[in-house]
Amino acid sequence: MLQLRRSEDPLVSELRGTIVEAFGEVTGAALIDSWLAIDDPHDRAEVIRDIMDDLRSEYDGRNGKSLETRDVYRERPVPVREFICSPYYLNKAEDIYPIVLNEVEEMCSGKYVEIVLTGGIGSAKTTSALYVNAYQLYLLSCLHDPHKLYGLDKSSEILLVFQSITATLAQGVDYKRFQSMVELSPYFRHKFPFDRNIKSRLIFPHRVEVAPISGSDTAAIGQSVMGGLIDEL
Repeated sequence: MLQLRRSEDPLVSELRGTIVEAFGEVTGAALIDSWLAIDDPHDRAEVIRDIMDDLRSEYDGRNGKSLETRDVYRERPVPVREFICSPYYLNKAEDIYPIVLNEVEEMCSGKYVEIVLTGGIGSAKTTSALYVNAYQLYLLSCLHDPHKLYGLDKSSEILLVFQSITATLAQGVDYKRFQSMVELSPYFRHKFPFDRNIKSRLIFPHRVEVAPISGSDTAAIGQSVMGGLIDEL
């Protein structure tokens, strides 16, 4: 197990060399020095985890964002695989096929702003979309201040939408499955609960909402839609 020691012992020296090699002399040295200056053990562990996440991203050819977004999150989000499988979140480890889990991980990798799912009945199109949207809702819940981050007025709703040909269809199977998924999750019951007195949509803290809407091109006009699912396109 990694012991987060502060003195310049061999472990820190090796870590310094690795980070300097990955981030460059100036940035790497600054990262290590800022880490060594942190007194709280939990904060030190969080920083070193973010450094390692960015290192892994660099070696995988991706642009790591963990350090850059440290101040954005009040709580560092867990990876999508853990979110789907952990009993504390969606608890779907026994329900999801490994190939679907791999695809959902790819969808949530940060490479995409829009995804089109095609294929026959039973190819997990809707299931994948539900998991992706549940994870986006979770990410919103982890932010310090989503309105400030996205330049929105505090009174604005931040929406995830379920859109279909009619509002009735939108509020049908897909939305109800999503609602059930959220209702059964300990995280969404206790840490980020929705208002159970409102039936027409799911209203969470910080004015984050999940709403079924019709297929009209004006159904979401003037609203802050961050994402969602368009079915039967």
